[in-house]
Amino acid sequence: MSYLDPNPIIPVRAGGVQPTGETHEVALDDLFFSTTDYKGVIDEANNVFCRLARYPREVLMGAPHNIIRHPAMPGGAFKLVWDLLLAGKPACAYVINMAADGSAYWVFATIVPIGDRFLSVRSRPCQEQLHSSVSLVYEQTRANEKEARESGIRKSEASRIGGALIEQAIADLGYRDYMDFMLDLLPAELAARRALKPTPPGSAVSDPLHKSITTTVLDVEIQLAELTTGMEEAQGVATQLIALSKAVLDSMGKLETVLGEAKKACDELDNQDELVVTALPAVRDKCVALAAALEPVAGEIEDVAEARRHFRFDVEVARLQNETIARYVVAVSQQLEDPTVSSKAISSLSDALYALVDTDLAHDIHATNDLRDNINRVAAALRILKMVANTWRNLVDTRGMSGVMEHVLPGLDKALQKMTSEVDDISNAVGALVSAVDGFDIHGMKERLTRISEESARF
Repeated sequence: MSYLDPNPIIPVRAGGVQPTGETHEVALDDLFFSTTDYKGVIDEANNVFCRLARYPREVLMGAPHNIIRHPAMPGGAFKLVWDLLLAGKPACAYVINMAADGSAYWVFATIVPIGDRFLSVRSRPCQEQLHSSVSLVYEQTRANEKEARESGIRKSEASRIGGALIEQAIADLGYRDYMDFMLDLLPAELAARRALKPTPPGSAVSDPLHKSITTTVLDVEIQLAELTTGMEEAQGVATQLIALSKAVLDSMGKLETVLGEAKKACDELDNQDELVVTALPAVRDKCVALAAALEPVAGEIEDVAEARRHFRFDVEVARLQNETIARYVVAVSQQLEDPTVSSKAISSLSDALYALVDTDLAHDIHATNDLRDNINRVAAALRILKMVANTWRNLVDTRGMSGVMEHVLPGLDKALQKMTSEVDDISNAVGALVSAVDGFDIHGMKERLTRISEESARF
């Protein structure tokens, strides 16, 4: 029995194909994947990949992945992706491929390292504005690479030049580098895909085993979707936190100015009140202690916000991989996939999915807990400062120095009140940031993915 398209196009010479100018589209419900080794040799591929590439599976297995590379695809784009993958990081990109008959098809590719291999899941590009902009950058980059090659520059150097050109185009949009751009690109692309409402996978499955797996996949999707929603909401909180941390530092500067004015007023008195004068340094000392507690917070908030962007990126990739599992099971039920190799493919998808979420969740919990601990230290330092400042203020009142300090006290009160409100807001915002992932049941997800792998072994 054949598990491929009933009328595959078999090229006369694989890899010797020339572009024809024809195109074909990836359907919204088409998710296709492949795994390769570190040299880019294909060792797993689903039927959708074979159908869209228009190669039979036996040609694709063991072939280099660049068997489907289109000459219009700039080497610089691949360099940027490979730099990330070889550093152990996931990547994504719009890619134009070439099928066995010379026709072209665009995909949105996500690639993740899995042990000593790479797993790539591709879908139809759905964010039209981004895709159009990127394809224009590719066209310009490819022209520059071609010119470099024609001038005698080596292929690897031409790709480096191409990568630099792409990153310059990205920098012009306000991004630091390609990774920074990807962190916004992928959520936007997959949100656009979901808005088009692809057919729910598993809706036409009737076999009890297949139904059980697709139901479990749906449970995982619900869990991951809730996590995505929590992180979307937390992204706004993170932005608010960055603004609050800067506001607290500004208030801290104003408080130090007020205390400096108080010291100057004391120094200018002919008949200094020794108790008021000697108590003032204690207030300033507590102000220094608060500044020391505040110092790492702004950087930590920015680090947590950035880590959360990476986490959201990986969860979105995981959702795509999870959907791919369900669509693969549907293909098995339709006898489009070989059941004897399906278990390994599904395990690859499940393992990659879990690794992405588990690693980032552990990192996120550690980072947000550290931030919460530091915010608690800031709040404690602020409470002590307020207590010491109020004690000094009472001395000013009881020692009859209110008139001398009348230009200082309102500023002191205002600064302390403002800082108290800001620190309370930060504390509440950090709590919201932590709660976005606090209830996520990673162990429950692991159990579901293990169940999927075990049930797929029964195909």
